Amino acid sequence: MLDAKSNKLLVDSQNKRLSKVDPKLVGSIKKAVMAGETIMYQSKNDILTQQLTKSNDVAHNVGEGATKLVTILYQQSKKTMPITVMGPTAFLLMLEGLDFLEKAGKIEVTPDLLDEATKDFGSSFLQLFGVTPEKMQSMIAAKQGGQPQPPTPPAGILAGA
Repeated sequence: MLDAKSNKLLVDSQNKRLSKVDPKLVGSIKKAVMAGETIMYQSKNDILTQQLTKSNDVAHNVGEGATKLVTILYQQSKKTMPITVMGPTAFLLMLEGLDFLEKAGKIEVTPDLLDEATKDFGSSFLQLFGVTPEKMQSMIAAKQGGQPQPPTPPAGILAGA
């Protein structure tokens, strides 16, 4: 979890997210974040360095990396981790990735970077469940009175789970 040495913007985002979850789930989320950090920082996996330096798009790397990490945690839980824990955990792991890069002197976390990383995280997380940007647009159009699209089975990572 982020600490007093972390960027205030990240700490505020962490606290805001935790304030919105069921208090009964906070302990589970914190444990899942700690498990995710353990995986992130294991030198034998080197997941952190590989993911965060994948491309020059830091926001995308961090957002996608958090989703990949929570997928590993989901698999390790024998597919029992509830979505109510997965979402907040992945978001907090995204913040951890940004914190790591800032402390390493690679980036400066600004509101714009945090917004972009959050958008990329959201898109990546939804795709985990088979919700593509196109499918989301179709759902929005249907909600706004457009032509509803027939449901299609999810194609995400968890679809085969």
